[in-house]
Parts: sequence; C-alpha cells; structure tokens
Amino acid sequence: MDNCGNSTRSLSRSAGASLPSVNSAAFNNPAAISLSRGLGIETIHYGGESQVGIITGTGRVGAAISNFPNDGTFFGNSPVEDNYSYRMRKVDGEKFKEDKLVLAGGFNLFGAKQKKGIQADVGLMYRKNNELDESFYGGGLTISINKFLSFGYASYNDVHYKDLRNQIVDIVNDDGTVIEGVPLGNSNIYLFDNRFSVYSYTAGLKFSNIAFDYIKFITKFEDNAFEDKISSIYNISYFYKTWIFSYGRRLDEGITDVYEDKKFILEEDYLESFIGAQYAANGGFIIGGFYNYYLLNELSVGLTYFF
Repeated sequence: MDNCGNSTRSLSRSAGASLPSVNSAAFNNPAAISLSRGLGIETIHYGGESQVGIITGTGRVGAAISNFPNDGTFFGNSPVEDNYSYRMRKVDGEKFKEDKLVLAGGFNLFGAKQKKGIQADVGLMYRKNNELDESFYGGGLTISINKFLSFGYASYNDVHYKDLRNQIVDIVNDDGTVIEGVPLGNSNIYLFDNRFSVYSYTAGLKFSNIAFDYIKFITKFEDNAFEDKISSIYNISYFYKTWIFSYGRRLDEGITDVYEDKKFILEEDYLESFIGAQYAANGGFIIGGFYNYYLLNELSVGLTYFF
C-alpha cells in the first residue's frame, strides 16, 4: 500500500534511517539524502513558525533545501550563539534560528541497486548567512554494507554573527529574572563573529523494521577561541505497518547552562531525551508528533507529503 511505503521511506537512506525528519538526516550529512524517486515537502510546526524542508530524488541523485538549518535541534549540532540570546529564548520557549539558507545534494557512486555488497554515496552542502551575505560549504560520505551497516563522515564551515554594540537588550539572571532594556556599549565584546567548523561521525544499523543510529558532532572554533563543543546522539526507530515510533538520547559533553525550574544552572555532561510518533495516512501524507525536537521540552507537530 502507498501509505505503508511512505512510512518506511526513510529506510531507503544510506545512513540516518532512524532519524524522524528530512532535515535531521540531510543536513547532518548530505550524503545521507534519500535518493528515492519523487518529491517531498516537510514542515515541523512549533510556536507559530514552520521549519520547511523540500527533498527530491531521481533514484541516483537527491537534493534538499531548508529555510532553517538543523542546528539547535535534538538531532543537530549544538548551536553557536551569544549568551544574551540563548538565555532569553530559553525563558521565552523559542527555538534557535538564524537567517540562513541551506542546500544539500547527494548522489550514489556505486552499489545503490545491489541488495548486497558495498554502497557508497557522497554529498555537498551549501550554507549562506543572509545577514553577512557570506557562503560556506561542506561535504560528506557514507558507506553502507549489505544495506545493513553504515558509516558516515561529514564536515562544513559556518559562522555565528551578531552585532549588539549600542543595542538595548534584556538580560536574564541565573535565577531566571529578566532585566529589561539594558543598554550595551560600543565595545567589541558585544560583537560576535565566531567562525567554526562542524564535523559529524555516524554509524547505523537497519533491520527489516528497526533502524538504529549513532551521531557524534564536534564543533571546532577558529584560532581555538573557545573549547570544542561535543555532542553524541543515539536514536532508534521501529516501523510498524503505517506507524513510526522513535526514541533518542542526547549527551552534550562539558558544562552546559541549563534552564530548569525557571532558573539557570550549570550541569556537566547534560542528557536529554526525544520521543516521536508518525503515522502514514492515505494520499502520501505522514503526520507526526515530537517531544523535545527543539530541545525545549516542547511538543511539535510534523507534516510530510510525498508525491
């Protein structure tokens, strides 16, 4: 049935089969884009906004585009942002977002049509910071063995830019109270221009109706301006008829400024969980509900349409 095929469509990816969204797979490693024929539109709704991803494939080549990168989601790298913005959006329950456009494309080198043996896919990524009008690039590789075991590597360059000089901002204290309308001076300490590189390492397993993935992100800053950010994600998905059930765990290494019980505390090696359920309806639609997709302990809704 068509809806059963749509519920297992992510199993066609060379890597990242358990990940619940187009963005979470394609923009971690562009070589993991599904190459299946057709066109898909994915939206994830939270807080009155939609994260939109479009993916298409020809059988050997695939491409994806998104209005928001995967940064700051459960399945993405830890976002690079200034502390003023980070604390304020946590208090307000807002997801991380930047004015960026992200494109990714992948193609099969060999082995895609074989049921056994080695399959190799490569991909390229383009990221544009619209505020700076600067472009950044990256690439990835996945190797799949017998459609069962996969390994992947990807990297890309990026920037976090924000100029708060002479701006009036709200400051959040450790106890969660907000001081409104604080003027900042003209010092360059309020100019954030952090250049960095993100490296991802993946491993995955695919059974008949179960997929498991491990992802490790390492974010390195130019000139060693900050310590490396390191995150590890484990996710498993079970495909049952027209349903997909997912569960994940995420570990952010080092010290994290965590917002709990309406106050900020420093925690080391911080753990978070993800739960998702998706249903493949008739007509090519997949409807999903996610807990903690944006790392806000929130509930978000996903809608995907393949045709």
